Amino acid sequence: MNKSLRTLVLMSMFAAMSYMLMFTLQIPLIPAAPYLKYDPSDVPTLIGGFVLGPVAAVVISGVKALLYMITKGESGPIGSIQNFLASASFAFTAAMIYKKRPGLLTAGLGMLAGALVMTVIMYFSNALWALSAYGIPKAAHAGLLRTAVTPFNLARGAMSTLITFPVFVALIPALKKLGFTQKNKFGN
Repeated sequence: MNKSLRTLVLMSMFAAMSYMLMFTLQIPLIPAAPYLKYDPSDVPTLIGGFVLGPVAAVVISGVKALLYMITKGESGPIGSIQNFLASASFAFTAAMIYKKRPGLLTAGLGMLAGALVMTVIMYFSNALWALSAYGIPKAAHAGLLRTAVTPFNLARGAMSTLITFPVFVALIPALKKLGFTQKNKFGN
């Protein structure tokens, strides 16, 4: 199988896994904002970014968000755009850091940095347009950003990092067999 076809197949596989996790498993984390739900769809997106690179992570995030909006889309286009921004910023940052110096330490550091970047981007995205687009009065924005949006995104990043790291470590032997190896790629 040539490299571009293999890359396309893997991106599709990661996008499908990400979509299925988002579609089937959603857990409300913040009692004051039950519409903010955690799903583990960032796990395959992050792994896809580590294996295929930061641009692939953004594509995987976009395909997942689009499929979800078309098939289930409880929060409509606004929620899908927000999900894309969160997932893409998280995975792109993590994969970019990992790409600079592949290894388990940089994978972990990349996910931590990605979680922080995602939290900042989602703060501003909600502050500048999403909360208003949902019809939430301006007077309530500061409180929601402080008590719901920011804690949710920090928790989302932490949970996805804690799940992704051991899964990625467990997949390393299979990834090596598939030919995804390079010097220092997997911390060896």
